[in-house]
Amino acid sequence: MAAATSCNDTHNITSLSMFSFGFSSLLCVATVSTNALLITAILGDKKKVFKKAVFYKLLLNITVADLLTGAVNDASAVSFHFKEANKKYISHYEVLLAHLGLFMFCNVSFISMALLCVDRIIALIRPIVYRNGLSNQTCNLILTSTWFLSLLLLLPYFSMGYIKYLSVFLFTSVSVTFIALILMIYLYKTRFVLSCNLKKLSLTSETRKKTNETFAKVNQITKEDQLKKSSKLKSPNEKFNDKENYILYKIGQFNPNFIFNQRNDKQVTNQNNIIFNINQVNLKSYSAEQRVNQSFIIMLFVFFITYFPACVVTLYLNLCGLCNCTLTHVLRDFTYLSLLSSALWRSINFACRITTLKKRINEIITHVKRIKRPTNST
Repeated sequence: MAAATSCNDTHNITSLSMFSFGFSSLLCVATVSTNALLITAILGDKKKVFKKAVFYKLLLNITVADLLTGAVNDASAVSFHFKEANKKYISHYEVLLAHLGLFMFCNVSFISMALLCVDRIIALIRPIVYRNGLSNQTCNLILTSTWFLSLLLLLPYFSMGYIKYLSVFLFTSVSVTFIALILMIYLYKTRFVLSCNLKKLSLTSETRKKTNETFAKVNQITKEDQLKKSSKLKSPNEKFNDKENYILYKIGQFNPNFIFNQRNDKQVTNQNNIIFNINQVNLKSYSAEQRVNQSFIIMLFVFFITYFPACVVTLYLNLCGLCNCTLTHVLRDFTYLSLLSSALWRSINFACRITTLKKRINEIITHVKRIKRPTNST
């Protein structure tokens, strides 16, 4: 029995090393491919919708960090656990690369997530200010600062050690994520739903008012034209070119508003169609904004789910005075792999929940399939 911090970086548990090797290999392939697809979808947007919005720029920053997590950390984890399973020598620099790479890219993702939270809060509380947006220079400066700040946050690692630094990092991340999650759910339930309902009512009333004024003018002009035509008919015995016009004329003697009512029915139908089309466009924009907010809330939930168990385990390792080193290594691998897996779950959430990204990814996959068909046929 020994303190958790006094256990070696490696162990002789072959089954644990093989499991960690297989799991990290799957994570490496899935994380790199998914985040590479997301980056292609954002950067390859022809309409440049993703490149203009601050939300998608921060999302791109998270995706790049997650891609590097898969390419660097997952790959180093594969090499580390493979050597550990085969009882090969693992240098101190390999352990350092695995630890520093993990904290570096996790810090970038966490800081970007915090900025995304600020972005969503401004969008919900001050939508007019949010629409004005930030300049490209300011936004690029903010994105660059996330990487520089992440580098500075690595300095305490060299004095604190892996487990202590990990416990501080996870406790801070879980606390901030939990507060942000509660705040976002509250604002989404109170501000977003209420503002959507008010906008729908105001837009519907404004649309109806404008269309009513337009159709009133059209109705007045149509009525004047009909009066002019009917005044030209000198007698009921006058010949009509159209039987329908004669019938309408005869009925009009008893009900002068009959013809106008028939036309009004068509006008009301056109009016309702226009209002319906405008409302459909508004509903699409509301649903898109709703899915963006929901996907961000789910991202916070994924952060919390993947970080909270690791936080509990790390606090246990940090407080445990006399712990079995075998249990310590099992919990260490569990914590490390759970943090690596968060990079995959975030990308899956964004790819599945955000409609614009989902459509773009489907277009890329369809295009790749079309390219592969001629090669397969030959």
